Amino acid sequence: MELISPLASGQKVFHSKVYWIDLYADDNKMRIKVKEKLTNSYFIGEFTIGFIENLTHKAGSSKKFSVFLNMLSSAIQGISSAVVLGLESHTDLEKLRSKPLQGNAKTIYLILTYLSEFDKVFYPLPLKQQAYSQDFESLLCLYKDEISHLTGSLNSISAEKIQLFEECKSLKSENSHLKSSLEKEKLDKEKILHDLESNKKSYESEIRALQLTIEQLKQKTKNYVNKTPNGHINIIENLKQENEKLDFEKKVLISEIKSLRIMNKKKKLKIQDLQKKIDEGGMVKERSKSVISKENDVCLRKSDLTSRCKSSMRTGYGPSDITEKLEKIVNLLGISEKHNVSLY
Repeated sequence: MELISPLASGQKVFHSKVYWIDLYADDNKMRIKVKEKLTNSYFIGEFTIGFIENLTHKAGSSKKFSVFLNMLSSAIQGISSAVVLGLESHTDLEKLRSKPLQGNAKTIYLILTYLSEFDKVFYPLPLKQQAYSQDFESLLCLYKDEISHLTGSLNSISAEKIQLFEECKSLKSENSHLKSSLEKEKLDKEKILHDLESNKKSYESEIRALQLTIEQLKQKTKNYVNKTPNGHINIIENLKQENEKLDFEKKVLISEIKSLRIMNKKKKLKIQDLQKKIDEGGMVKERSKSVISKENDVCLRKSDLTSRCKSSMRTGYGPSDITEKLEKIVNLLGISEKHNVSLY
């Protein structure tokens, strides 16, 4: 029987010994080769269709040759829990049976066990040990089996080598892409840091301008109060109320300035966090967009503060407004020009 490639192969451990099993088959017969790895001892058995079908019939669960071949192949490869393999010597198997067995001490039995829901069936397959001084035909078969096994292993190793080469190539490409992305993200980070530093200086300048405007408003209010005559209590009270209003707005502006400073500190912390994530190869673009969006919010709040400050300046009383109000009160009280009331 000229069989080159095994139908199934697998490594099994029986009685603390490691064995390699090869199954060969064609349309008429099958051959099993068992090799003990430690001693390189070979055990071979060839079985015809008639032998297999008669064996299964005697075991009490008849199987066709093709079905039995699939069961044995699954057991060797370990792909089914319904079939398992065992290996027993001639002596050990005789102890388990009441009748003597044919064969001798050089015969071992590869036992295929079929496990069903309510039953367990054993199919013993006798294998004869091959002596080293065997004929040329037997040696040729063994060498062919070994060459086939080594060829299969070599093909498997070659396929794994090609796969590893492709994976290595893919990883190199990915590494190059990541390096490019990292360089780009570093440049983006430097640009963001530069923009934030520029904005920080701009915010500080505008905050100082707002503080100066508030002080000027406060000074104007004091001047208006000082220039008002002592007799006009209502005007003074009104100006005091306006002064209190300006003080309140000043506190609001100072509170918002503090809020801007806190936001500025938070942005610095986020920049540091962004630096760490960039060093780890993280995605910086989305974070950068978030920082820029929050920066735009701060710019909008700054613009709103400036508008409110200007509005406060526009709604405050100037000298002409106070003069106009005083003149109206003089007319209402009927005060004539002979009293020489000074408006300042």
